[in-house]
Amino acid sequence: MGPAPKFEYWQSLRDEQWYWHLKDGNGRIIAIGGQPFNSKEIVERAIANVFGTVPLVTHRYMIDDPNAN
Repeated sequence: MGPAPKFEYWQSLRDEQWYWHLKDGNGRIIAIGGQPFNSKEIVERAIANVFGTVPLVTHRYMIDDPNAN
């Protein structure tokens, strides 16, 4: 079995909102949060709501803003 899917979340430097996506074991984004979130706690709750419905997901990571250069 390959790497497990994982949730990643971050705060954007552009608008200071929180976002998440789900990557498969190959690093491809397979799902995204449909809206920005106002706080880290709220985005973590949103991920927790989805977390139990996605089989084999074992990790959640906070990552740097992918839009920052």
